[in-house]
Amino acid sequence: EMSSSSGSVKDNKNGVVRADAGGRQGEEIASKSFMIQSKRFYLDLKQNNRGRFVKLAEVSLNGRKNRLFMTMLVCKNLKDILDKLEKDGRTAVVPKDTTEGKDNTGGVIHTETIINDRRRYYIDLRENHRGIFLRVTQFDIQTGNRNSVALPLQ
Repeated sequence: EMSSSSGSVKDNKNGVVRADAGGRQGEEIASKSFMIQSKRFYLDLKQNNRGRFVKLAEVSLNGRKNRLFMTMLVCKNLKDILDKLEKDGRTAVVPKDTTEGKDNTGGVIHTETIINDRRRYYIDLRENHRGIFLRVTQFDIQTGNRNSVALPLQ
């Protein structure tokens, strides 16, 4: 269940109040945080002058943050990909001995691409010694910036 934010004016740690509804960061509509293994994830629904979007942040124990921004259309496409993977049984845990040595894909089980405006998203279902996980990589075509979030599947 997502909690709702009360408005566009936020009070940060330093006591500085700022209105950010029209800015790049946007106004927070709802937020959810959850722990998976040793990482904390934040899923924020926000809105700015260009519309609604989702900010997904992964924070590891050492404080390192990875962030992705997705339009609602990208979120729908991502949901469709996840539904398809689940329907195909690709997210089921495969015994190690059946996957090792078969190919040289670096643990990639399945990959998809979403192209939206100036961003490209790579959706990779991967496997390593810790298990199966979903890596979502956001690539900005204009700047060349690349950000990734890895979500362990439990």
